[in-house]
Amino acid sequence: MRVKGLETDVVVMEKILESPGITVHEIADHLGWTNGRVDGSINRLHKKGKVRVEHFIRKRTLIKKVYPAEQKDRLPNVIEIPKDEIVEAVWKNEVYIYSLSRSSIAISATRFDEWENKAFWKGSAIVEDKRKKLLVRLPEELTSFYRLENSEISLSTNDDFALINVESTVIPVELPPSYPETPILRKTRYIVFVEKIEQIGATSSLSDVAYYDKYPVGRKVSIRGVGSSESRIDTLSIKKREKEQFATSQQVETPVRVIVR
Repeated sequence: MRVKGLETDVVVMEKILESPGITVHEIADHLGWTNGRVDGSINRLHKKGKVRVEHFIRKRTLIKKVYPAEQKDRLPNVIEIPKDEIVEAVWKNEVYIYSLSRSSIAISATRFDEWENKAFWKGSAIVEDKRKKLLVRLPEELTSFYRLENSEISLSTNDDFALINVESTVIPVELPPSYPETPILRKTRYIVFVEKIEQIGATSSLSDVAYYDKYPVGRKVSIRGVGSSESRIDTLSIKKREKEQFATSQQVETPVRVIVR
């Protein structure tokens, strides 16, 4: 078990180094593991001083972000542009910044006429040249307007520009590092497939059958009358009764329910 745990920790640490700030659920989803397995690994890595953990509220869900221990906090107004994703020669000491919408900011190495006319705010910023990336410090008015200190952002790049998308708003929460991430809930429906339905009594037809399981709606089944004056088979299109419930991403077993009216 100890060897297996160490192997798990190596794989989880690789994911954290690849994507600093990745969440427990994202790691579990990438690896096809449970949240509990990943969370246990992160707790072990934290005890060894290899990672640091931060908790946030995102869309009313508690999430747990993990970073390499040696990585410093990113300043919300500093944008990192990887050099291997741009044409470095085009980028000079100063860049142009365009506020294009409530959720997008463009950083351009050259003046872009279309954005000059479209942007509701425009300005410039000094570029700091690092070994593998360029650092651009956004003006304070943009940082405040987009509330970057409490926002998650994504960056897409081209040869001579970078586009910042301001995504989910997050709220930092002070919790112990070992506190687990809240499982992401989703609405789902379950049905149980019925191979054969026997109708007891003199009624000649079935008006409705509801069932729950993983099979698609609209499956046709044969219904044989039992106890009526003549033996007959009705073909009936099965209908699914709406049954919304919350469940984790793991499959949940439910009892068979057959309703015949």
